[in-house]
Amino acid sequence: MTRDPVELEVFKNLYHSIAEEMGAALRRTAFSPNIKERRDYSCAVFDGAGQVIAMGDHMPVHLGAMPLSVRHAIDAYRLGPGDVVIVNDPFQGGTHLPDITAVSGIFLGKEKRPSFYVANRAHHADVGGMSPGSMPLAREIYQEGLRIPPVLIRRGGKMDRDLLALVLANVRTRIREIGIRKAIGATSREIRLQFLTEAVLISLAGGIVGTILGLALPFSVRFLTQWRIPISGLSAIIAITVATIVGVVFGTVPATRAAQLDPVEALHYE
Repeated sequence: MTRDPVELEVFKNLYHSIAEEMGAALRRTAFSPNIKERRDYSCAVFDGAGQVIAMGDHMPVHLGAMPLSVRHAIDAYRLGPGDVVIVNDPFQGGTHLPDITAVSGIFLGKEKRPSFYVANRAHHADVGGMSPGSMPLAREIYQEGLRIPPVLIRRGGKMDRDLLALVLANVRTRIREIGIRKAIGATSREIRLQFLTEAVLISLAGGIVGTILGLALPFSVRFLTQWRIPISGLSAIIAITVATIVGVVFGTVPATRAAQLDPVEALHYE
């Protein structure tokens, strides 16, 4: 089958740019200097069968082994929307234990199986083991650190806090990780405040609209029907009623979002 070389070049650069943008987003949002400053990370795009489509210009040692991790991840789980699998096991496509790979699916339309997969691998400061940094002169892999087989850390977009707690309990950088979680909590509070502010503003706007309608409707009714009704009393009743209904209805949406916001989900609003 012949391919148009121009079309091939266009799509090659298209998918390559996606992997590059993934790397840029990972670096921008990272807390660890290993990722933000040393740039010890890699990103790649895979098709629905787990075959490599494009890799960013990142770490070759990561990219060479990453397809095996993706294969083990999709063999272990049928990923759904919002699911993320992590793995660092060298016997399942990993390199050394500090390099943890995250794999998630991309769904097009209403398809039930991923049309594409995306993955990133990044070096973490510590994953336990016999020495800080998790790169000791070890005699067996159990001395190196926490060995993670393919496991879901996010299910349907929700963080598995039990698994996260298990990982954090086995690393020396727990203090920094707790600081990160506090930062996530701070972000969550900011987002909640934003939602509540939206609720107040929308409620006020609804009140203003209700007041205008309340003042206008009695005059319209009196003009059209020639009813002899007291304008001021009816205006007040309609204004209060409409303002309350509009304010409550439209203000409930952001207020509900603020009440139900998951602290970890707050990162998506950054």
